[in-house]
Amino acid sequence: MVMQTQTLVPSTACNPAEAIARFPEILKDVANGAAFMLFNAGTDFVQFVQVNPPQSRTVPPAATKRTGFMTGSVPDDFDTLCADEIGKLFN
Repeated sequence: MVMQTQTLVPSTACNPAEAIARFPEILKDVANGAAFMLFNAGTDFVQFVQVNPPQSRTVPPAATKRTGFMTGSVPDDFDTLCADEIGKLFN
């Protein structure tokens, strides 16, 4: 599996010990789109970035409405409804 790397200027950086203490805060910042760099012995070690930004999950209003011309129950003559017109289409 090939991972695409994304280079962002980190908004926050710290050493591993500090990162452990602030891990929930770091994850929240990364989830909000910030980049975070972890340094070990003064060199870049790990960069945290958001992999898949959240997408809008709103349901369009039309999808929640029921469509159609029949409301209520199915009529008793449903099987023969418009039988003459339908028959003419196939003759």
